[in-house]
Amino acid sequence: MKTGNTAQNPAQPDRPARILFVSPFSSLYGGELCFLEIVTGVDRERIIPEVVLSGEGPLTGRLKAAGIKTDQIEMPYMTHRGTQGLLFLAGLLPVTFRLVRHIRAGHYDLVYNNSLLNPYGTLAAWLARVPRLWHVHDMGKNPMLRFGITRFAGALSNQLIVVSKAVRDLFSEKTQKKITVVYNGVDVQYYDPEQFDRLAVRRQFGIRADQAVIGYIGRFHESKRPFDLLDALHVVQQKYPGVVLLMVGEGELGEALKEKASALGLSENIRWAGYLADIRPALVAMDVVALPSDHEAFPRVPLEAMAMEKPVTATRVGGIPEQVDDGCGYLYAVGDTAALAAAWLDVLDHPEKACEMGWRGRQKVIQNFQLKDYVNQIQTLLLGMLSH
Repeated sequence: MKTGNTAQNPAQPDRPARILFVSPFSSLYGGELCFLEIVTGVDRERIIPEVVLSGEGPLTGRLKAAGIKTDQIEMPYMTHRGTQGLLFLAGLLPVTFRLVRHIRAGHYDLVYNNSLLNPYGTLAAWLARVPRLWHVHDMGKNPMLRFGITRFAGALSNQLIVVSKAVRDLFSEKTQKKITVVYNGVDVQYYDPEQFDRLAVRRQFGIRADQAVIGYIGRFHESKRPFDLLDALHVVQQKYPGVVLLMVGEGELGEALKEKASALGLSENIRWAGYLADIRPALVAMDVVALPSDHEAFPRVPLEAMAMEKPVTATRVGGIPEQVDDGCGYLYAVGDTAALAAAWLDVLDHPEKACEMGWRGRQKVIQNFQLKDYVNQIQTLLLGMLSH
């Protein structure tokens, strides 16, 4: 089969482009939130977006509420581990051919493929001879799997979007010619600290006005290294006995974290907020935000924290140094809990400095990471592919 770059039904200037957006996840974590913002943010007079997801979830509901046509095809995400890896291998060809039929039936002009862990959309579009753009939000941790999928993406994609220069550098030199770096963005009108009463928000979380608050927002997953937070908190608590760690999220390590907190005598210092669809009140309650991950492509949480005028403590990995600098936060080596604790103590010891860092962080987001610019860049790339 000849598989050129031209769609079977190229978009005409007198009609909107029909674009199929494919994602293997229906949750609402970082990559899916970016996906939602793109699909709902494009100009409907120029692009008709339709979506295929792997199943029901918060993302599905939000898309339907926005009037986006959404279909479901189960797509086991790619991994090298255990049962999930076997499910991916077993489903790769059957799922791909289902998508091929869906693409042909829908007469789409272009397929947008979301996430490095999702090869289905690009492979199906290649087989259906439809232009394809792969948006890579993640880096992966396994070097062999990462090497293979980046080469695969480079070979089959017409263009790629990556979220940071660190992600771009994972691809071959030849593939980098197809790559555009588009940093994630946030809505600075939505993430505005002036909309909230800090004391009232703290009361909601059972936190007093005089307590120092360190915050974490994310999954309780080994790659996020949440146990490092407890080790650093144990140090800070020696100087600030009433310090609070506000944990926003959920995950498989939840019970183990609570057990370790109890063993360290920190149970009274932690508030477990669970998953929050709206994290802004939690951010308002915090004095500093932590991200101790062992790898990140270009995470949203630091941008959201910066937009809410909070200093950030984060590991020096992936694309994080492209968003956080010493004007608005602290970077440290993965696993260096002493450095993490020292950063927190610096924030708590110098509230005026922390306030200045927060202000600088918001200014940096306004200047470099606005949602409207993010969506516009991606829409321009999508339409540009169809104008050639």
